[in-house]
Amino acid sequence: MRGYLNTFLQFTAAALVVLVLGKIGFGEVWEAAMGIFPSWGSFFAFALVMAGLSGLLFAWSKNS
Repeated sequence: MRGYLNTFLQFTAAALVVLVLGKIGFGEVWEAAMGIFPSWGSFFAFALVMAGLSGLLFAWSKNS
């Protein structure tokens, strides 16, 4: 059951991203991202931190 829920959530998240990009437009999203992350280094640091937190959450959920 948990696997089905996880797959459903992944598809829902992907569909939401597609809908947002379709409604707002990629240019608007790109400009907002460039306003939040002034350099590529800050973006990569954010991506690494989020990947690390995701890995910790996955390891924690696997152990419990």
